[in-house]
Amino acid sequence: YTHDLYEAEAAQVEDRMADVQQLMYQLGDEASDPMSTIKAASNAVSTLLTQSSVQDVTDANAAAQDEKNIVKAEMTSTSAGLVMMIDKIIASRAKGKLDKTIRNILRLGVCQAKCRERRSGAGIWFSLLSGRGNPHMCGRKGRKVMVDRKKVEQAVRLLLEGIGEDPTREGLVETPDRIARMYEEICGGMDEDAGEHLKKTFTVRNNEMVVEKDITFYSMCEHHMLPFYGKVHIAYIPDGKVVGLSKLARTVEVYARRLQLQEQMTAQIADALMEHLNPKGVMVMAEAEHMCMTMRGVKKPGSKTVSVVTRGAFAEEERLQNMFFQMIRE
Repeated sequence: YTHDLYEAEAAQVEDRMADVQQLMYQLGDEASDPMSTIKAASNAVSTLLTQSSVQDVTDANAAAQDEKNIVKAEMTSTSAGLVMMIDKIIASRAKGKLDKTIRNILRLGVCQAKCRERRSGAGIWFSLLSGRGNPHMCGRKGRKVMVDRKKVEQAVRLLLEGIGEDPTREGLVETPDRIARMYEEICGGMDEDAGEHLKKTFTVRNNEMVVEKDITFYSMCEHHMLPFYGKVHIAYIPDGKVVGLSKLARTVEVYARRLQLQEQMTAQIADALMEHLNPKGVMVMAEAEHMCMTMRGVKKPGSKTVSVVTRGAFAEEERLQNMFFQMIRE
């Protein structure tokens, strides 16, 4: 790492410590000393390196291979070396810098066993050294997961106790883990960027209205943390480029899979399309049933909330709005 092999990524010292704390939770280590968790991750990496082969880099040029071998030699010398290196970085507080590769190595230690069946250990390791991206993170291709499963599990146990239940009884003993995994799924949009889905476009000559209707979505009301669900209808007028139809549905998913307000979600979808597609206009309509209104409180099942957002030409021309409404009702 003294050879400037990797790009440094700006991060505050507090964020670095938060990363270590997060790693401690992921490893299931309840110890108060986060360095013990780093050691556990480091030992896992060293074991992986011992089992790895340099076959992965035989096709690389000699200079690149030498650099990789130098780093590999440094890392295989002792697992304590990694601990000391990270400890020194944290202590130095040098402009809040933390090498991205170090964080990846820690994640690799956590996910080594789960990723082993998907990719060879050596392949994961050398993808780190060569800068070709992050390893799988428990099956997720390099995508950071914002949900802290350990904290969710602890919160669910407290909730069960708070409502008078026994979290240790047979039917509930695995419930905290199930709910934590569920929230990773239903709140998975929090760490996604709609721009990633909308960056691939296609040139067109026809700039007539494009409508994709009846896109089913499920989201969570941020006020009561109960589901609301329904359909989204999207229309936009291209200005020389269009996006794949599936990407519109994926954009809806990005904003639906998080704690949300329907009105806000509708506007976020419209604004994302305006920002990344630069169309002449966008119109988005969402229709949803809210469980916080149907199973509690006023208890009015079957009632729906409708939200509409217009941008660009749709906000200026009532004719386009009427055309949109007619098309989604057909």
